[in-house]
Amino acid sequence: MDDNAAMDDPAPIPDGLMDNMVETNMDDLFGDASDNLTINVPIPPIPLPASLVTQISEMQRTSCCTKLAWSNTGAIARVSADGKSILISTLFRDQNTGQYEVSRESKYPIQAPASKTFQHIQFNGMGLEMVAFDSQGGPHFYSISGDINRMQPSSIEPAGFVDDRSDLDRVVGCTWLRLFPMEFQTVYITPATRTEDGYWSAMPRTGNLNVPRIHHPDQRQHSLLCVTTSGKLSLIHQHESGIFQTTSVDLELSGPGDDLITHAAFGERDDHMILATHDTTQRMKVYKVSINWNAAQPNRNVPISVSPVVEVGHLSIVEHVGAQHFDNARLSTLKVLSTPPAHTDVGGASTSIVAVFTHAPSALANAQPQQDAYSIIARWSIELTMPKLHAAFTKLKPNGPTPVLSAVSRLKREDDIWTSKLIVSIDLQYLNTLIAITASDGTLEYRDRLTWATIDNSIDTDVASSLAQSGFSHPGAGEHHIQVVPSPDGSHVAFIKANGKLGTSSMIFPHGWTLLSDGLTNTKTFLEAAVACLARQYSFLSASNTATDEVLALLPPSLDKDLKILFARTVLKTVCRTIDFCMVDLQRQGQLALRETVNLARPMGALLVLGKETGLGKKGKKKRDFSAQFAYLVLNIRQTGMALVQTLTPLIAKPAQFPGGAEAQLLKAASEAPSVTGLIRWIYDLMAYIFDALTDVNRDILNNGSGGKEAKAAFEKLTIDSGTPALQLLLCSSTRSVLTFLLRQYLPGYLAMVQKIKDSRLIKSLGDRQALLEIYDCAKGFPCKLPAIVEFMLEWDSAVRNAFTKGNVDECRRVDLELGIITEGLIPEELVSALDKLFQRNTGILAKLESGTDMGKLYYMDTSWLGISGSPALDRRRYDAVRKTLMRKGVRRRVCRRCGAEMEDIKAEDVKVLPTWLQMAQRHCFCGGYWWVE
Repeated sequence: MDDNAAMDDPAPIPDGLMDNMVETNMDDLFGDASDNLTINVPIPPIPLPASLVTQISEMQRTSCCTKLAWSNTGAIARVSADGKSILISTLFRDQNTGQYEVSRESKYPIQAPASKTFQHIQFNGMGLEMVAFDSQGGPHFYSISGDINRMQPSSIEPAGFVDDRSDLDRVVGCTWLRLFPMEFQTVYITPATRTEDGYWSAMPRTGNLNVPRIHHPDQRQHSLLCVTTSGKLSLIHQHESGIFQTTSVDLELSGPGDDLITHAAFGERDDHMILATHDTTQRMKVYKVSINWNAAQPNRNVPISVSPVVEVGHLSIVEHVGAQHFDNARLSTLKVLSTPPAHTDVGGASTSIVAVFTHAPSALANAQPQQDAYSIIARWSIELTMPKLHAAFTKLKPNGPTPVLSAVSRLKREDDIWTSKLIVSIDLQYLNTLIAITASDGTLEYRDRLTWATIDNSIDTDVASSLAQSGFSHPGAGEHHIQVVPSPDGSHVAFIKANGKLGTSSMIFPHGWTLLSDGLTNTKTFLEAAVACLARQYSFLSASNTATDEVLALLPPSLDKDLKILFARTVLKTVCRTIDFCMVDLQRQGQLALRETVNLARPMGALLVLGKETGLGKKGKKKRDFSAQFAYLVLNIRQTGMALVQTLTPLIAKPAQFPGGAEAQLLKAASEAPSVTGLIRWIYDLMAYIFDALTDVNRDILNNGSGGKEAKAAFEKLTIDSGTPALQLLLCSSTRSVLTFLLRQYLPGYLAMVQKIKDSRLIKSLGDRQALLEIYDCAKGFPCKLPAIVEFMLEWDSAVRNAFTKGNVDECRRVDLELGIITEGLIPEELVSALDKLFQRNTGILAKLESGTDMGKLYYMDTSWLGISGSPALDRRRYDAVRKTLMRKGVRRRVCRRCGAEMEDIKAEDVKVLPTWLQMAQRHCFCGGYWWVE
C-alpha cells in the first residue's frame, strides 16, 4: 500500500475501544455527569450600560431631570452631555425617497447662561414654548416664532435670575397650564368603523368650554406651576407685557431638613390642580392647588391684568410609600393622571397617582450577584367620599340647622404591576384616553385608561380605535438607551443612545403594506383597518394643532392607490364640515368656501406627501401625480386667498369706511400693496395654466368631434398621463368658488388701487415701486382681460348648478362626487351636460373666452414657476413659497420639513414690521408643515 492510500484509509479502531470512548467522554463533553447529578449554572444577565444606570439613579434621586423632549410642533430638543446647550432636531422628509429621517442637529443651539447648566426641559401643550430649568431651579423660557430649530428667548422678571439660589431651589415638579380656549376645544374623534359602502366613518366631538377649568385669563399669555426641593410652590405667569413673573407659596412641611421633596407631579382636575409630592422620608402627600387670578380688564382695548394668589389645600397623605414585596426598587417616576374629558368614550376613570419603582443593578456593584432589572407600577385612585354623621346628630332639634359635611378625598391603592423592563416615562395620549409606557429599550406599551389592560392587536378589522389595537407596535431594538421619549402621538420614539447620539424609531406594521389575496393570505382587511386608524389619528392631530408628519411617516411612499384614496376620503369626511358649495348663494359662496379651506387644507397636506410617483422628474426627482398636484394647488389657493382677503379688504373699501379717510387709506396701501404682488401674479398665471390646458384639450375635441363625453374622456386621459388638475380645479366647488371670489371681488380693486399709487410719492422704496409697476404691466399685458375671466368663471359656475338641478342630484350625491374629484380626479357623469356648454363649438363658454384672448401669448407663457408638477422651473430659478417671488441669492433659507418648499428667512426682530398677512403666513409652510432654517 502506498502512502496516499494509507492517508485516505486510516486503520479501523476496535469496536470495544470506540464504545468505551463514547461512554466516557461524551458526558464530560456536554456536562451531564454519569451519576445523574445535574449542575445548573445560571447565565448572568447582560449588564446595563453605565450611562443608563447613572440616569436611573438620577431619576431616583429627583424628578425633573428630563433632557430629551418631543414637542407638538415636531421639534426634538435634547440637552447636550455637558448641560451647556440645547440642541434641536426633527423628522425630515427626503423629497427623493419619500422616507422620513431624523435631521442633523440645528445650527442654532440654545446656549445656557454663564455658569449655568440645563437640568430639565419641558414644552407646553402647543409645543411653541419651552422652559429649561437649570440645576438650581432657575427658569429659562424660549419660543418658536416661525421655524422650529431656532427658538428665541422670552423675558422674565429679574427675580427669576437671582444668583443666590441653592440646591434647595432645584425644581422637582413642573406643569404648563393650558391656553384657553385653544387647548380646551380639542376635538375628539370616535373610533373609525367600516361602513356598508366599504369606506370608514369617524365622528368628531367637541368639548364643553363652559366647564370650569384652570387657566390664565388672557388667552395669549402662558403660565406654569413648579415645585422645588424645599417645598416652594411657584406660579410663573406672563402679564400683559409678555414678561414672566413669579408668585410663590410654601407647602407645609413637617420638619426642617428631614423631608425634602424628591419627586412631584401635577394633574388637572376641573378648576384646580392635583399635586402629589414624595419626600426623603418616603411620604407621599396630595394637595389641591387653586389659583385666584384677580383678573381685571376695564375695557376690551386694554390688556387683561392679573394679580394671582395661589391657594393650597391638603387632601391626603400616605406613609412609607414603596413597591409591594420588592424592597430594592426605588421610586424613579411620579405621575398624576388626569381624567379624560366628558366628550370622549372613556367614562368612569378617576384622577390617579402613579409611582414607578425601578431596580437597575450596576455591573460595578460586586457585593451581591448580578440581578435582573425590573420596574413596579404602583397606583392610587383619588376617590371622593362623604363622611357619615354620628347617630347623635339625628337627635338634634327638628327646627335647628342641618349639619353639612364636605366630600373627603381618599387614596385607594390598586394592585401593583410588575414588568421586566426599565420604565423611563408614563404619559397620557389622545385626550387622556390612552396610557403610554415607555421603556429604556425603546419599546412603547399601551394600556387602557380605565382598566389598565394591555392594548394588543385586535382581530376585529371593522373597528380602528388606536394604533396598538390596529396592529402597530414599537418592538424596540434590543439595546438600552439613556433617555427615551415618545412623539406626541406615540407613533415614534426618540432616544439618546449609550454613545450619546440621538436616534429615532417608528412603529412597525407586522402585516406589511402589500395587498395579498391569493386564497391563502388576505391582508386587505388588515391594511384597510390600519389606514383607517392612521386617518383617524391624522384627523385628531391636525384638529389639535399638532404636527402630523409623524403619522404620515408610518405610511410607505409606495402605498397602494386604493389605500391612499381610503386614507384621503376618511380624513376629508372627518375634518371637513362642508365639502359641497355648489348650491350656496353666489354672494356667500366664496367667503364660505375660503373659510372652510382651513379644514380642507389638513387632508390636502397629507395628499401632497402621499401623492408622488418615482422617477418621472429630471435626475430621478419625483414628479407629483394628480392627487399631489391638486393638493398643491388647493393649499396655495387657500394661502393666497387668505392673504389677499386679509390685506385688501380694508384697502379697497370705500374711503369713508377707512379709519382716517382717503389719505390714510392710500398711505396704508402704499406700505402693504407691494407685499402681495407675487400673490396677484400667482393667481393670474394659475388662470393661464388652466386656460392653456382647456384650450389644448379643446383643439383635440374639435378635431375628433366636439361634445361633453369626448371632453370627459380626454381629460380623464390627461389626468392619468400627466396628472394635470386643470379641469378638476373648475369642477371642485371649493376651488372654483374661491377663485371666482378673488377674481371678482379683489383683483379689480387691487389693480385700481395700484394705478393710483404706483407713481405716487407715497412709495418710499425703489423696490416697492418696481414691484407695483411690474404687476400692473403683467395685468395689462395678460392674454385675456380680467372682466372676461370673471365672466367665464360665472358662466361655468352657472352651468354646473344647472346640470345638478336638472339631474336632481341631491346633496349627499354631490358630496360623494366632490370626494371623487378631489381624491381621484374623477369627472362626474352628471356634469357631462356642463362640459357640453363649456366646449361647444363657436358658442361655448370657452369659445367666448378664446375670442378675446391672445392665444399666441397664452401658448408661450411659462407657468412652470408655479411649481405644480414638482419639477424645477424652466428658468431654474428658485421662488419663495409664501411671497411667490424670486428668492434673492445668498440669503438664508427656510425649508419645509414636509414638502421641501423654500422661503427666505425672516429674523425674529423683523417679524413685527412685516405686513399682517406675512406675519401669519410665515409661521407655517402653505402645506401646514413647520420651517427649518438652514
